Amino acid sequence: TEFSDCLLFWRFESIFSPEVGEAVLADLFCALSLFRAQGLFSNVGMAHQVRDLDRARTAFESLEADSSRDAHSLKFLKVEAEEKHAGAAGEYIQAIVFGGLDGILTTFAVIVAAAAAGLTRGLILILGAANLVPEAVGMGVTDYASSLAEQHAENAERKREEWEMENKPEAEQEEMVECYKSNGYSQEESKEIVDILWAASKPAFLEIMLIKELGIMPHEAGTSAWKSGFVTFGAFVILGAFPLLPYLFSAQYDVAGKTDGVFWASMAVFAVTLFILGAFKGKIGGKRWWATGLTMLLNGAIVAAVSFGIGYGMEHANVA
Repeated sequence: TEFSDCLLFWRFESIFSPEVGEAVLADLFCALSLFRAQGLFSNVGMAHQVRDLDRARTAFESLEADSSRDAHSLKFLKVEAEEKHAGAAGEYIQAIVFGGLDGILTTFAVIVAAAAAGLTRGLILILGAANLVPEAVGMGVTDYASSLAEQHAENAERKREEWEMENKPEAEQEEMVECYKSNGYSQEESKEIVDILWAASKPAFLEIMLIKELGIMPHEAGTSAWKSGFVTFGAFVILGAFPLLPYLFSAQYDVAGKTDGVFWASMAVFAVTLFILGAFKGKIGGKRWWATGLTMLLNGAIVAAVSFGIGYGMEHANVA
């Protein structure tokens, strides 16, 4: 059956007060954009909730209630069926950020410890590269295995819920009624919401139930465990190699490292890259980008200090 979420909104709006209608839509629209990408609904024009996120964040930071209400007011735009989505790249931003952060921190820790121990630039380069690639493989495999296990677990829960919807629909509807009641709706309102969702679209009912009961979010089409693992591996290697570049281009590999110009150049590359990654992590997480960037710099400084202490101690203890 073809489904249009704008029609569903009109039905909600005609039944409930404006406050309840908006609250229901907050639950509904969190899943609809992904449902359409998955092909759960036909490619008809859809109404999408639009809000000014930047304005909402600014209003929150300045505690301006009126501006916050304006930013969150529901507006609906008719869009074409062939609208562009963020694409597969957006699905792997987290893998890029965290893989890159692990890579650059791990590599620079090796560089600092080796330089403090007085090893040559060539040895520092070798140790850094020898640590970088195996660590990247381990990170990629771990990401792949964890993503695959998570997908298998979620698919098992999805199949169980599908079976229960087919074999005991009344019990599943009652569970959803209880979920909405726990969110502050009355028995009558909760029952009306569930009845509308059940009648309008069983796939939508299933996905919203998975979100509310188990916290399982719908995956966009194209999500792949092996792709996530490969992205983590690539981010670890590429970004982790940045601090090694000054040593690679120094062309004097037999010179003792110490805290010379090449070392400080490596630290500068490390600091700039780490700040950018931290800022980007904050930006996509809805936090102050400069604050998360500075936090990552602080983490990097702690890692560098600990690594330097280990290398310096080993050199003076004649271990290196």
